[in-house]
Amino acid sequence: MVEGTHDAIESEIAEVVAEHERAWNAHDADRLIAMFEDPMDFVNVLGMHHRSAAALRQEYQRIHATFMKNSVIGMRLHDARRLSEEIAVAHAHWEMSGMEKLPGWNAPEVRRGVMTYVLVRRGEKWKITAAHNTDVVEMMKK
Repeated sequence: MVEGTHDAIESEIAEVVAEHERAWNAHDADRLIAMFEDPMDFVNVLGMHHRSAAALRQEYQRIHATFMKNSVIGMRLHDARRLSEEIAVAHAHWEMSGMEKLPGWNAPEVRRGVMTYVLVRRGEKWKITAAHNTDVVEMMKK
């Protein structure tokens, strides 16, 4: 096992998840982007793949000026583990409301999902180097 307690890693990364929630709810693209490495990899729930801070900032600004402008997200860390002294992987569960309806996207009023993060330690802070966001879709029961 790599040095550092599991609880300490979870506490540090839980703060990254909490900052992601705060930045999203403030609709602040610059604050969101400050959490990421550059270059980075980010795949959203629609499969769009962003590889730079500039591209991700532009997308966040666009969606938060339009259909996500009233969205509110709640996020909580589900698990985190250190892969090395400077690399960790984590999963956060999220719940979102306030997204405006879009043609062709039959999203529920309250969306739920999972965000997977790959984080790198930079000094005393963890930065996101890769993330993949996934909607959790409940299937109809027969």
